[in-house]
Amino acid sequence: MKANIEIKSGLERKLDVQIPTETVNDFFKKATLQVQKKSNIKGFRAGKAPLETVKKVYSDSILKTVADDLINKHFAKGLVEHQIQMAGEPEFEFGWPIEGKEFQFSAYFEVYPEVTVDKYEGLEAEELSSEVSENEVMQTIERLQNNWAAWEQADHAVKAQDQVTINFSGKLEGVADPRLSGQNLPIVIGAKQMIEGFEDGLLGLSVGDKKTLKLKFPEGYHSADLSNKDVEFDVEIVKNEKKVLPALDAEFAKRFGKESMEELKTLISEDMKLDIAKKSKNHLEETLVRSLVAANPTDVPKYYVGRQKTHLEENFKKDWQEKGYPEQDIQEYIAKWSDDFDKLAKEMIQAEFLVMELAKAKQLEATEEDFANRLEEYAKQTGIELARMKEHYMGDRAQNLMQTITREKVMKMLLAGAKLKSISKLPESLHRSF
Repeated sequence: MKANIEIKSGLERKLDVQIPTETVNDFFKKATLQVQKKSNIKGFRAGKAPLETVKKVYSDSILKTVADDLINKHFAKGLVEHQIQMAGEPEFEFGWPIEGKEFQFSAYFEVYPEVTVDKYEGLEAEELSSEVSENEVMQTIERLQNNWAAWEQADHAVKAQDQVTINFSGKLEGVADPRLSGQNLPIVIGAKQMIEGFEDGLLGLSVGDKKTLKLKFPEGYHSADLSNKDVEFDVEIVKNEKKVLPALDAEFAKRFGKESMEELKTLISEDMKLDIAKKSKNHLEETLVRSLVAANPTDVPKYYVGRQKTHLEENFKKDWQEKGYPEQDIQEYIAKWSDDFDKLAKEMIQAEFLVMELAKAKQLEATEEDFANRLEEYAKQTGIELARMKEHYMGDRAQNLMQTITREKVMKMLLAGAKLKSISKLPESLHRSF
């Protein structure tokens, strides 16, 4: 066997393999004998048909077996010969083997990168301020107050913040469209539930009034076929209600298990601080890892990036399905932001390689003792017996937990030497991804 390796680009490799005629003939003979033992050909006892007859009757099966066996065995030998650690799955290029001739095939695959982490000290990261102001507490209380508000019939014309119930039907560029119709739909004026101009167009109307609204769907609307299209809505006001807020007193506080508004404010402040601490930790680690990736450019296998991208898209799809978005809108969004998903997936894989390399270089990999201690910790926290906890954390779960512990050790080391910047709020464009 001859096996020649060729570097294509980046981590991509091509392995060309030539297998001599004698070996090909041996594989054909072996495959034919195997098929003969299981053959059941009319006119012959089971497993006793002549080899030439078996070759004719089961030619396709024998050919596939020979090709599979030749490729699998000699591809593995070629990897060993060239000391290659393959990443992902290979793709093969070959013609069908012919008895009495040498056989050639090519394999295309990626290899693992040689990862080095030169810059890991002094990385920049952002830390969310844990301060909670009186104004933020009151804003939360006001949101709770609005959530507990009651709706009562209004004795005035429709104005901002009112809840109106409407019947409506729409025409898209002059043609009635059932998608744009509804009965007894409640909307809050100013909540921007409808397209621009719809809610404002109802201001000043009274129950029983009808009005035609000539509007336009915004460009880039989530339903592409409606984007930038003219629409005409015939609307009837069925009901108009005003919001009545509950008083902020002891009775209101009791709804949340507290005796006074001061106790409720304290509860909300403490809860907000806990929430900020959690978000701060997540954001701190995310920006730290992003800095690590930016400081140590690393080529990673496309196979793993593709798999991670698929995982991100599936999670996104599941999330939007649970929120009730139409399947067409979900697919359009995924297609539109495909490059962003790809970039995020690549960053995540780069981060994984860099963190694991740091763990190895700095001897921070999780140990069996770490694993045992973590299980004991989980058992105490949950009240679950340690034996049952051990049964749960086996196989893939055990491996995932070991990776989590390793990651925590690396993050602790990185944080110790990081340059932290305090921020008052999280950037809206940055989503948790690591």
